[in-house]
Amino acid sequence: MSGYLPFDTSNPFSFVAMTTLGAIFGFPPISVLNLAAGVQFDIFVGTGLFLVGSTIGAVATLFIVQNLLRGLLLRNMTSWRSKWEAVDSAIAKEGPLVIVGLLRLSPAMPFTLCNIILGLTRVDMGSYTLGTAVGLLPFSFVYSYVGSVGQ
Repeated sequence: MSGYLPFDTSNPFSFVAMTTLGAIFGFPPISVLNLAAGVQFDIFVGTGLFLVGSTIGAVATLFIVQNLLRGLLLRNMTSWRSKWEAVDSAIAKEGPLVIVGLLRLSPAMPFTLCNIILGLTRVDMGSYTLGTAVGLLPFSFVYSYVGSVGQ
């Protein structure tokens, strides 16, 4: 895999940095990085490194959206208003940890888009971080496993 990327992917720090950037910008896709974690590292180390990088990226995106981009996005994403309002309402009703965790369990929700939508809500950083890490764990483990046996 190292031949395809401009940095040493066998270095755990480089891998976490790439996963963090993937979580923030949506490229490379987070699922590809999760599979790559299993290929490059073993199932347990790959899962751990992926969780660290993707959680850091998710938290960074939440911070950026809530503190820098929220007003701009709310003004320009009027067609998405009902979606983030529904998520915000569910967070208020069910609790942020539950909703964030459930959203992270859904493979149908693109990771970066989920980060942005959650950034438009009133979710707190602690619940968001824990919900992200716990919600990502099951699929992260499966994807790392598939990557590790597919090498």
